[in-house]
Amino acid sequence: MTGNAFQAFLTRPDQEALLERVHAHLHDDGLFAFETRNPRWANLETRDEDLASDSHTVGRPLFAYLETCDEEEDWQTYTDINGREVRVSRTQAYDHVAQILHWTTYRRRVEEDEEQTKVTRIVVRYTFPQELEALLHYNGFTILRQYGDWTLKPLTAASKSIIVVCRQRV
Repeated sequence: MTGNAFQAFLTRPDQEALLERVHAHLHDDGLFAFETRNPRWANLETRDEDLASDSHTVGRPLFAYLETCDEEEDWQTYTDINGREVRVSRTQAYDHVAQILHWTTYRRRVEEDEEQTKVTRIVVRYTFPQELEALLHYNGFTILRQYGDWTLKPLTAASKSIIVVCRQRV
């Protein structure tokens, strides 16, 4: 399960229902692998690191910090398939109790001398590494490996992803 799809399960019961279905359909020797974003708090050091490593973005990296930013911030600019420049900006609100990030993205382009804006919203839940380990354990899984990215680097506090490979616990 890739693309951080695990984060679409917004509550612990939702996550447990997913794991129950996976457990029910997984062959005895089967593996379940998935990725989720690694929760991370913002500070000056992490912001500088992320801005340096994500040079294709403007202002903020693709990675989201667990914080609320009510002011719209520029994110990136690209050229669409029709050759129009599209400016992308975003806001976000983080609910610390539910561990849910509400993202609003604004894509602005000029068409026939008029600015067009497309607004999209997503909601994702962040699950911390120790919480994820307990969730898997209590739902009948054993973690075989964890990585911090798809190049199989170890999971660290600085990792942007948590990639889990697990199997049914025997």
